[in-house]
Amino acid sequence: MGAARFDFAVVGGGAAGLMSAYELLQTGASVAVADAGYPRASAAGAGIISALPPWKYPPRLAERISDGGRRFGVLVHEIETEGGGRRCEWRRPGMLVLPDGAVALPGGAVRVPARWLAPLLAPPLRGVPGIWIPEVGQLRAARFAEGLAKLVKKRGARFWRGAAAFHVSANKISKLSLAGGAELSAGAYVLCAGARSGALCPPPKPPVAPVRGELLLYRTPKPLMCVVLAERENLYLAPVEEQFLVAGASYEDAGFDDRPAAAVQAALHKRAAALFPPLAQMRPVNSWSGLRPAAPENMPVIGAHPRYENLYLNTGHGRYGISLAPSSARHLLKVIGDKTAPNPFAFREEWAA
Repeated sequence: MGAARFDFAVVGGGAAGLMSAYELLQTGASVAVADAGYPRASAAGAGIISALPPWKYPPRLAERISDGGRRFGVLVHEIETEGGGRRCEWRRPGMLVLPDGAVALPGGAVRVPARWLAPLLAPPLRGVPGIWIPEVGQLRAARFAEGLAKLVKKRGARFWRGAAAFHVSANKISKLSLAGGAELSAGAYVLCAGARSGALCPPPKPPVAPVRGELLLYRTPKPLMCVVLAERENLYLAPVEEQFLVAGASYEDAGFDDRPAAAVQAALHKRAAALFPPLAQMRPVNSWSGLRPAAPENMPVIGAHPRYENLYLNTGHGRYGISLAPSSARHLLKVIGDKTAPNPFAFREEWAA
């Protein structure tokens, strides 16, 4: 049996892969999506559409997140109507950040006493100046990923399940083989396999490695917070529906082991309760984890592969898979249209060495 033929084959069924397929379909191209079926890291997060916090990341990365954030209203509308997905609960709760020093305010942000927006904070923190970023959005990450897959499929993408392997011939990818014996052939291939991108990519490989993140879910007796609360880089609390709070997230080098760790969750609970004392009297009702695709300097890799002329990468989004997915997919289209244009997210020559 010959390989099924498409204009593009996208490897990866997370937010980056699905948004890449979404944008490629907009051009009229035929698209196949090869999804290995691993848990999507982009579906495991709290769905906060912001860098945490913006000033700790390269400006062009924060700008990409902000640019993509302006598109979520339209995307969610398409998912909930045309795609037939469940409600993604898209909203803009805003985010209160407790900085660990003097910082320049991002656009649209203001300084306010923290107690104005989070009166149940630990007493020593209630009087400190917080930074209020009203434009920060939030959605149900798992529902968004599920609905986006349905939308892309309805618009014509063909989905194939199973682990994939690239076959190379000279300076091109010749085909993609899938578990079970199926084969795909395409004019071009887009690698969006998240934390497994480095393992799947033919050499030279992008330096994308798995970093495990764990989250806790609390059920509260009544609504306790209506905004996202972030302290420093890795700790945040986010409301989910009216009487649930998510606390996240750990940052662990655990290889491809995505199983939650009791000691890590206990430490996360302790930190969350120190920030927000009502949680000290509660026990999490659920917990989960995911593998982030981490890349150097928190910068994604979006560009042409240096060796194979029909291979492109859209990966390495770290903890911002959903946040960066819309703008990363549009940037990918620009790269496909002109490989020679300036690209701050290109595959670096030192990686090839």
